[in-house]
Amino acid sequence: MATVLAGIPVRGGEALPLPAVEWKAGDRVLVLAPHPGDETIGCGATIRQLTATGIPVRIVFLTCGEHSQWSLQLYRERLVVNPDKVSLLGPRRMQEARAAAGELGLAADSLLFLGYPDFGTLNIWCAHWAEAMPFRSLLTRTREVPYADALHPGAPYKGEVLLADLKDVIRDFRPTCILVSHPADQHPDHQALYLFSRVALWDLSDEPEPVRRPYLIHYTHWPDRDGTSWLLPPTDLAGAIDWHAVAADPEQAASRDRALAAHQTDETFSSGRLRLFARANDLYGDFADADLSVGPETLESGKAPQILPEELTAEEKERHVGVEACTMSLEGRIVQVDLRLNRALEPGMGASVYVFGYRPDHPFEHMPKLIITLKAFSAEVLDQARPCPPGLVSVKRSGADIRLRIPLEALGSPDRLLAGARTYLNDVPLDWVAWRVLRVPSGADSSASVEP
Repeated sequence: MATVLAGIPVRGGEALPLPAVEWKAGDRVLVLAPHPGDETIGCGATIRQLTATGIPVRIVFLTCGEHSQWSLQLYRERLVVNPDKVSLLGPRRMQEARAAAGELGLAADSLLFLGYPDFGTLNIWCAHWAEAMPFRSLLTRTREVPYADALHPGAPYKGEVLLADLKDVIRDFRPTCILVSHPADQHPDHQALYLFSRVALWDLSDEPEPVRRPYLIHYTHWPDRDGTSWLLPPTDLAGAIDWHAVAADPEQAASRDRALAAHQTDETFSSGRLRLFARANDLYGDFADADLSVGPETLESGKAPQILPEELTAEEKERHVGVEACTMSLEGRIVQVDLRLNRALEPGMGASVYVFGYRPDHPFEHMPKLIITLKAFSAEVLDQARPCPPGLVSVKRSGADIRLRIPLEALGSPDRLLAGARTYLNDVPLDWVAWRVLRVPSGADSSASVEP
């Protein structure tokens, strides 16, 4: 049976080299899950531990998982399918989530479904705010929440609407801890939920601030297939993040495994991978927010070039363009982004850098959201989907090295930045830089005049 000794979980005499998450009387835990199944994969043992001790738990699903088996094919093959048949998968996965929750000790009324589009919420985050049209789902072809038992049926697929839903949920439940998807997760919905949750909590700064514990699910060649009992972080994230663990006793692990089996859709399409998470602990950790007043911040320090996603074709692996390094710094009122790729961009290849501003005295839907898209022979700067004035962002290249210089005023003179990057080949995603939060000092040399 798992115990905790000096903050270290122990199983069978073997200590996990991670500190334990500790719970206290009065805790209330909100689980934010991108899709049905993610709550069990990432937090199943934790949820059972909490329900067994009487700590209130609520699970909120961003999407209903109606696209589960289609994800990469949407990019690669431009699938044409019957939207009515696709939409049937959402209610099925909602029912599976209720069954799984029962195995974890939760009643069905402890679950909320927001109903936003599976494989579409990062698109909403990037380009569907304020006057922009609602996002149109890639498979269901709808622009609004289609589920009658969702929190707000008919809600448009808009960033400010999704953000308001999250804030309502947090205000209503008043959690002391939020378990949420990880910013380094390579699934776009997982990235989006983390980002929306960060903005929601900033907007609710007058409320008691809960502890935030992100869980990781999608990461290249992880978890390890070595059969070890403990779930340990990916090697290249082990030192960059302050990781914690919740150790599962045999009953909690068994409940988690039964809940995994209840997600029959996930079992059908990816049962082998799901079982890699059936370990003796759940894993949580987050990047610390960076402070640009201290100096440059490295968002990405590089992955081994031979570690490529298994799903790529032979041609995509041959033409893989990855990120070797990404660094952000502040020079006066200029944000500088230095991006080094493993090769210069060629026709069909692309890279996008995302830099969004946040400030508490201005609605986030009206803050600039800059997307710099780089191709072999061109560069485009958009604020959501709107072209920015020429010369607003300076773009300089030298082979595989790219330097961007962005005036803070072009980002709305923010006090925080949310930034990330990705590469792709003919729209098929290849590599990601984990989204990060960077603080901008309030006295950031506002009198300095630096030409972009």
